[in-house]
Amino acid sequence: MKYALILFKPVMAIALLNGLWFTSLWLNIPAQAEDYDSLRRLRDSRDCRGCDLYSADLEGIYLRNASLDRADLRKANLKNADLQGAFLLNADLTDANLQNADLRYADLRGANLRGAKLDGAIINKTTLLDPKWLLVSQLANRSVRETNLAQIDLQQGNLNGIDLRKFNLEGANLARANLIRTNLRKMNLQSANLEKANLSIADLQEANLSFTNLERANLDGANLARANLSRANMREVNLQNANLKGATLSGSDLRDANLNNLDLSNADLRNVNLTGANIGAVRIDGADLRGANLNGARFERLDLGAIEEIDVKLCGAILPNGREYVC
Repeated sequence: MKYALILFKPVMAIALLNGLWFTSLWLNIPAQAEDYDSLRRLRDSRDCRGCDLYSADLEGIYLRNASLDRADLRKANLKNADLQGAFLLNADLTDANLQNADLRYADLRGANLRGAKLDGAIINKTTLLDPKWLLVSQLANRSVRETNLAQIDLQQGNLNGIDLRKFNLEGANLARANLIRTNLRKMNLQSANLEKANLSIADLQEANLSFTNLERANLDGANLARANLSRANMREVNLQNANLKGATLSGSDLRDANLNNLDLSNADLRNVNLTGANIGAVRIDGADLRGANLNGARFERLDLGAIEEIDVKLCGAILPNGREYVC
């Protein structure tokens, strides 16, 4: 149900021939009848409470003081929209684009802003917004002064590409958060919840991720060189193309993880559980795998027969065939 709505802001122009004044020129391009009904309500009265505006293209729309309570605005494009004084109570703005939108005096209490793009959005003390999403917007717009965000709830927030290095996020809830390309270098994320978070291409060099929950997180292409991941829950994590050179993963749970095409050279993997992990095209020279459990792990391109030649420590490790490696 995707459609476009192009709205020209109210203008006052003198027609050369008849001197008429023109205001609010709309062009609607609906995909389905129900979409048209919602757009017509929005156009005619700006009262669209409970409307279905899923994936609507409303870029630059003029909706001052509009009533959009409980509206379905998931994945809607509201970039540069004028929403001053708009009522958006309990509206669903999941994955909506609100970049540079004017939300002064708007009421978004109870609104769902999971994954919404808020960078550049004009939000100030006149905007009524739940504390969690207010903080996400402040982080997205680099206006947060408090640096201690330990135990804070940022679940499902969109923090794509933000530099978070000055913050303490120990124990923070970042489950399902969008942290693509985020700078988390040398940060304290100990015991944080990053379950199903998207950390692809993130900079986590020397970060403290010990005891974190990274189950089913996406770390494709992330830089984790010299990071501390000891005793982390990393079940079914995607570490494809990641850099873990010199990282500490001792005691971590990596069952069924995707470890394809990554650098584990000189990494500390003592007592790591790699049961059922997919290990392909991995560089592990100098890695310490003593006591690691490799039972059922799938090695696609690694020759365990030549393991000693690259100085890998395997004493006591449980090999893919279930046997213990005896030194």
